[in-house]
Amino acid sequence: MVELAKLNTTVRNVLTVGRPAKRSSAGSRRPGYRAGFAAQKTLGSILVGFILMLSRPFAIGDWVRIGDHEGFITEITINNVRLRNLDGEHVVLPNEAVNNRTIINRSIEGKLRLRVEVGIDYHVDPDHAEAVALEALTELEEIMSQPAPQVLLVRFDDSAVILELRFWVDKPTPQRKWRATQVVIHDVKAAFRREGIKIPFPQRELMGRKETGGFRVVDDELSGQPEADSYSPTSSTDRSE
Repeated sequence: MVELAKLNTTVRNVLTVGRPAKRSSAGSRRPGYRAGFAAQKTLGSILVGFILMLSRPFAIGDWVRIGDHEGFITEITINNVRLRNLDGEHVVLPNEAVNNRTIINRSIEGKLRLRVEVGIDYHVDPDHAEAVALEALTELEEIMSQPAPQVLLVRFDDSAVILELRFWVDKPTPQRKWRATQVVIHDVKAAFRREGIKIPFPQRELMGRKETGGFRVVDDELSGQPEADSYSPTSSTDRSE
């Protein structure tokens, strides 16, 4: 994650050069302010462009996430940043927008850690499940052996104990990420099936109880008379009246 907000103070100080001088009358001030604000905006975009080029939070070809946009950087100019998202669309982001958003660069480290969660039944020995999952991970060519994969117990769920599988991919791209995730899920599930380790689905346990007291509906036409023990809010004296 790269933050450029700390450079905002410098940018604002430089932008004061673009502010228009005060005029003597309101009518004469309006054109000056419009021109000044336009110059300030243009100058701000150019300055942020230079800041991005100097600080180098990303480079051409990097897989990044900028705010809500994710994709590969295709161009960096003094006015905007262009990226190609994962749907093949080209997105143009003004430099001011890039400067004001969090930037996540998934390429800069050369490796990326991924996580997959899997649940095991409460009757399963968690140590055994961890060992089986870890063995399945270490046999995969799609993930890195160093840093070594990990299997951790992370929480109790409604119907399962949750294991988190952590593993790294080299030279990360979306395709490598998806492929590694796919083979991890496939191989761990197969290993659990061989070892008889159950992956439970969400379920609820319903229990009945004997009804006591309260009202009971009786079909008078079939019985011919009301039940003697049926509840009535009135006393026997009231009924006789």
